[in-house]
Amino acid sequence: MGLHELAWRLRRYVIIETDAEHPNQYRNVDEYLPYVVRREHIDVRGDTAVEVEYRETIWGPLIDADLDGKPLALSWTAHFASATNLQQFQLETASTVERALEIANSAGIPVQNFVVGDAQGHIGWTPIGQLPKRVGFDGRLPVCWGCDKNIGWQGWVAPQDYPRIVDPYIGQLWSANSRPLGAAQLGLGVDLIGDEDMDRGARTKQIRDDLLALNKATPQDMLNVQLDDRAVFLKRWRDALVRMEDEAYLRGHPSRRAALQVVNEWSGEANVDDAGYRIVRAFRAAVQ
Repeated sequence: MGLHELAWRLRRYVIIETDAEHPNQYRNVDEYLPYVVRREHIDVRGDTAVEVEYRETIWGPLIDADLDGKPLALSWTAHFASATNLQQFQLETASTVERALEIANSAGIPVQNFVVGDAQGHIGWTPIGQLPKRVGFDGRLPVCWGCDKNIGWQGWVAPQDYPRIVDPYIGQLWSANSRPLGAAQLGLGVDLIGDEDMDRGARTKQIRDDLLALNKATPQDMLNVQLDDRAVFLKRWRDALVRMEDEAYLRGHPSRRAALQVVNEWSGEANVDDAGYRIVRAFRAAVQ
């Protein structure tokens, strides 16, 4: 299962410094560079086409501003040619877990969780894809890369420095869109693997519990794990929402009454045909 790019925080906002003496330019340590301006024509079905102008820096395109009004650029591994290659195709020739993990750590794709097993019965986990080497900051907050040459992404983490798990004592590995181990367990700082935007791990825990309940897995057992769409994590949020069901809260609000009726009838699954799941999930997001 993939750990999407955001989960490893391989996108990073960069504060851009400008001044009145250098219009249409931005600071890169001791010099000012011109923005690269790109114009995109976007056709809109059934409506007027849209013309969008983007300004790009050497770190990525401008996408926003911070609370002080300073421009923010988005630096993302996909913006760098060196972060994309075809090394992953070497996996077709790998015959051992160790070799597969080496290939994964040099492959240039958006970073994902990578779990592998070999014919000898060994299993392993590692991130597959290029991890940027952060220098001078830990990635938690936007910083100015153009203010100091010792701050920013400087190359890529060497494959031998990637976290790996091989043949854990429990004899199983599981993965979803979450970080399998904490930074403290890996002996690593957040400057390598980040500390935010990862899935909270509820799905991972559910997969783990399903696997641990199996003494010997058949293909059907594994398919059942994959198709387990129970929204266990949201049950407490459903209960919290139902507790709001009193006449004072519902009076004069027919939509609230209708929504709570749907929630009361929710199957407890992340089912495409069950609106109760969407309502409970939206409730949690609004509270958060």
